[in-house]
Amino acid sequence: MTLLKRIWNGVRWFAPIQRWTTAVTIAFFGGTLLWFVALGLGLTNVALAPGEVVVAMYQAAQDGQPEEVRNYLSTDAKKQFDLLTAEEEAALMDMLSRGSTTIALQALGVRNYGKNAVTGLIQDMSNGQSDLRIEVLKREGRYWRVEWPVGVADWFESVRRFDPYFELFTPSTDPN
Repeated sequence: MTLLKRIWNGVRWFAPIQRWTTAVTIAFFGGTLLWFVALGLGLTNVALAPGEVVVAMYQAAQDGQPEEVRNYLSTDAKKQFDLLTAEEEAALMDMLSRGSTTIALQALGVRNYGKNAVTGLIQDMSNGQSDLRIEVLKREGRYWRVEWPVGVADWFESVRRFDPYFELFTPSTDPN
């Protein structure tokens, strides 16, 4: 019996049970297979989580790749980045990479607010010191992008900016 005839008999065996289940199963596995093929050919890519985007951006700064850093920025941040002079761009890259002394990058927790996110990053340097970096991200399409200014965000100010319940948990200084 040929392979094609065996497959056809298998489909015919499924058909009386649940035709729509068979169709959905074939469509699901067919779509999954097409997605894996497209992923393998580089026609699509997997969207990174906010913490992974920040780590990748800081790693690109560490490697001295300003164009790669630019790829992780939001549309508005790209406009600001493009306005930088060569000296300002080099200073930004040095500020992000701490003068190329970073030996390890580790993403911390992420506060996700739908279209915005706040994430932290621990940057271990070759002199034994560590630095906590905070970044604010914006969702553009299906990708997370870092907002401008880069490398200077404050955790509490960033959370206050996006969290609608922030004031409910902050003790009031008003005596009344």
